[in-house]
Amino acid sequence: MSFPHGAVKQITEKRLIIMLLALIILGLMYLPGRFFQTPDILDAKEREKAVSQAKKVVFPLDLNTAGVEELQLLPGIGPVKAEAILSYRESKGGFASVEELLEVSGIGERTLGKIKEYVIVNPQNVQNSTGSKNRIVSEKQLLNVNLASQEELERLPGIGPVKAKAIVDFREKNGPFKSVEDLVQIPGIGEKTLEKLLPYITVFEGSNGH
Repeated sequence: MSFPHGAVKQITEKRLIIMLLALIILGLMYLPGRFFQTPDILDAKEREKAVSQAKKVVFPLDLNTAGVEELQLLPGIGPVKAEAILSYRESKGGFASVEELLEVSGIGERTLGKIKEYVIVNPQNVQNSTGSKNRIVSEKQLLNVNLASQEELERLPGIGPVKAKAIVDFREKNGPFKSVEDLVQIPGIGEKTLEKLLPYITVFEGSNGH
């Protein structure tokens, strides 16, 4: 049985097309690289990478020495919040307490609750923004709020330039503070802020070298 010349040519072309498609499919199946991996495989690899990286990090992390990549291993902390923590640390010279994280933009009570058990603050690693002297962080180095300068007051947890100036203005107008609890009379300083300050301040002379 013979086929017309045109029919033979058509059959040959179809065979060539099928062979080419088969070769392309085989090539795609064995082509290495992430481009052809399924999302499930990619997610599994990312999780494995994260777990492997986490194993190299010692918890709890010191907020005053941890890097951006380490901070991102904390629950609820992504690149943006990790950078915010570092920016705050650089501007304040370090964290005086874990609770001071609440002063960082984007970190509230809920996020703090998630990461609190994974972080610490080592007083020995705290410096001010110039790196010239240690921040007020321990009971052995209490800051006398009746004698401290505005710059010194700014290094206290939760106290920035505005509140530090308000403290100085208040004592110049009303005289020395009789007790540290009197600080609640300063606008912007409530019971919560005072609680952070108590371990680091005093009203008695000689407590911080003045």
